[in-house]
Amino acid sequence: MIRELYGWQEECLTRWFANSGKGMVQATTGSGKTLLALTAVQRLEKRLSQNLHVKIVVPTSALMRQWHRDVKEFLSNSPKENPPVSTLHKEIGLRGGGFKASPDCKYMIYVINSARYELARQILTELKRGEAVLLIADECHRYASGQNQLIFEFSPYVEPYKDRFFSLGLSATLPSGASRRYLASVLGQKIYNYGITEAAKQHNICPYDIYHVSLSFQAPEREMYEELSERMISLYRKLLCTYPALSALGQKERYELLRSIAGEKTEKLPKPHLCI
Repeated sequence: MIRELYGWQEECLTRWFANSGKGMVQATTGSGKTLLALTAVQRLEKRLSQNLHVKIVVPTSALMRQWHRDVKEFLSNSPKENPPVSTLHKEIGLRGGGFKASPDCKYMIYVINSARYELARQILTELKRGEAVLLIADECHRYASGQNQLIFEFSPYVEPYKDRFFSLGLSATLPSGASRRYLASVLGQKIYNYGITEAAKQHNICPYDIYHVSLSFQAPEREMYEELSERMISLYRKLLCTYPALSALGQKERYELLRSIAGEKTEKLPKPHLCI
């Protein structure tokens, strides 16, 4: 039987449906984000009274295989669907890590590298055919910059089909600043936060202990550490001289800007300030 949902999952689904089936969820690792997403699929399809195409994007092949196992188990244990095990491979398709299933499968699980250049086109094709699509972006904080943004190229064209397009972003660590705003523009705003402290109090994650273990450097390691530290301090001072806005930002916002400086095109960055 399908496991009964935790209270936070039920509340989160209520908010997601109230937000037209769009939004991002920040929930600590191990608290049940996958079950939340698959239950959203099941309930959304009942409300729509039509077939739903589910696109799941993950950052690694290992997560693709994990999602495949979870979807297969969910469908096998669902009394409403309960397809024969022999036909489950036709329901679930994998793209990436050496797999190249037909995109016609109901559940398509993509590794991000494979999704970049085909997912947006497939979503728009299905929407134009009158079908409903749910995009589940797992570890969505990884898709806010660089080439990974290509999976959202459908976004400017989805307005005519907004009643049939749904999205759910999942992450234990949603970004802040510009990255958060970008993800919100394509997946929907953050609708729920479920932290590790709350999950532990409610016994919804495995018990854990935290230990701080300190280690001492050997003499050559200490010398190398101090040399690298001095170089980093010097480089950071030069960076602050070029981008003084960094000094006014909080830690998360500072790291977001540093990531942009390291990976984005120059014309998208704040105008540098030259030190004299």
